[in-house]
Amino acid sequence: MESEKNWYVIHTYSGYEKKVKDNLERKVRSMGLENVIERILVPEEDEIDVKDGRKRTVRRKIYPGYVFVEMEVNDRSWYVVTLKGLIDMFGRETSVEVDYSQIEKSLE
Repeated sequence: MESEKNWYVIHTYSGYEKKVKDNLERKVRSMGLENVIERILVPEEDEIDVKDGRKRTVRRKIYPGYVFVEMEVNDRSWYVVTLKGLIDMFGRETSVEVDYSQIEKSLE
């Protein structure tokens, strides 16, 4: 019987989101938890930046300091998402789910 996967929010240091995402993905692979921790996202969007009169497109994080994880909560997955470098996982004792429609909007 497969448990339901939900979205959860991890709070990390601003500027370290990509590093946390990469570390989580590496740990998921090494522990063989790809079927438990489905997706790890750092939502970004393109933004036009004007500097010295020149326009350029840059990628900006929509939620600086946060990483979103779609996973099934169990002892092994909880261990993975509470790695060094994280400030907190919302709900620490009782995990807090995130409404997928909120995440979906940020990915559009």
